[in-house]
Amino acid sequence: MQGDLMRAIAVLRPGVNCADTNGTLAGIRWDTPCEPPTQAEVDAELARLATPPIQTSKLRFALELKARGMWPAVKAAIEANEDASMYWDFTDIVRSDNQMLLAMAGQLNISTAQVREIITDASARQV
Repeated sequence: MQGDLMRAIAVLRPGVNCADTNGTLAGIRWDTPCEPPTQAEVDAELARLATPPIQTSKLRFALELKARGMWPAVKAAIEANEDASMYWDFTDIVRSDNQMLLAMAGQLNISTAQVREIITDASARQV
């Protein structure tokens, strides 16, 4: 657990020197002055680290969205966002930890868990 805590701290406070004295946020010795992360921030990062990203091909992802009746709304959202359009045009892989994907999913009332479910089902899809 101490290793995970320090990995979380490294993500939350990049470049900050600190040492883990007892495996808890309260036990971190900060060698570089900084605003320590909150326990909620650390807990969220630990949860993210414990859930490795999954991925699938863009084609499988689109086919899964189409099968669920979601493709028209997702396609419209992609076309309405220049950054999303570039991502869609120039990537071959869709990852569950992509922040743009998660932000767009949120705008479409699709949860992170649902994104993972869609990607999981898409990766099993025959093409």
